[in-house]
Amino acid sequence: MKASGFTLIELLIVAVLATMILLVASQLLLNTNKISTSSVATSGGINHVQQGANVLADDVRRALYIVAPGATPYLSTVAVGVPTSGSPAVTKAGADVLAMYTAKSVGTRCTASGEDYEYVVYYLATRSSATSGSEWSTVPADQLNASQKVLMQFSACVNVLDPATAVTSKERLRVVSDYLGAGSFVYKASATLKYRQVTISLTPSQNIPGKTVTAGAIVTIATARNIY
Repeated sequence: MKASGFTLIELLIVAVLATMILLVASQLLLNTNKISTSSVATSGGINHVQQGANVLADDVRRALYIVAPGATPYLSTVAVGVPTSGSPAVTKAGADVLAMYTAKSVGTRCTASGEDYEYVVYYLATRSSATSGSEWSTVPADQLNASQKVLMQFSACVNVLDPATAVTSKERLRVVSDYLGAGSFVYKASATLKYRQVTISLTPSQNIPGKTVTAGAIVTIATARNIY
């Protein structure tokens, strides 16, 4: 008569099979978590960048004067992480810097005498240069994404539309969009050679453990309604 129970060989076979099943299940769970993390990073990044593109486009539509590419817009020391070139270093309007004078927005902080317009500059900075400053102008430190970009907005109140004589007040810097892999501004002039249309391109991109999650570029074309 055969004794009841399992033999040692049978127990070993069951143990091996159970281990294999656990390994497969854990790998599936790990892959699912990676996909979930990628999805969150992509969807969250797209939404945040889209909001930033909308804010920028609204300012372009309100613009009364757009600083020509190649010109040097005013930026104070409040504006950290500004892209520079040349020797001595200067910041010029162009593919990564967009400067404009706009009509005052709804709820503007420019309410004092002589604060008749708003001056706004958007520029791309690396995340590592935007981790210190006010609560509005900083992003959390993230070593994995130190080289990724953020879209910054420098704004102030001004008394006139003339860049040569404008006096600024209430200067402020804030982060508009985070986790960008690339971004650019392309200008189009009107028949009178005044710049009035800007194509904004912002690409969400975020590094997560083991991979880089990049979405398609968000492209917005904005036209100033008051420049002809």
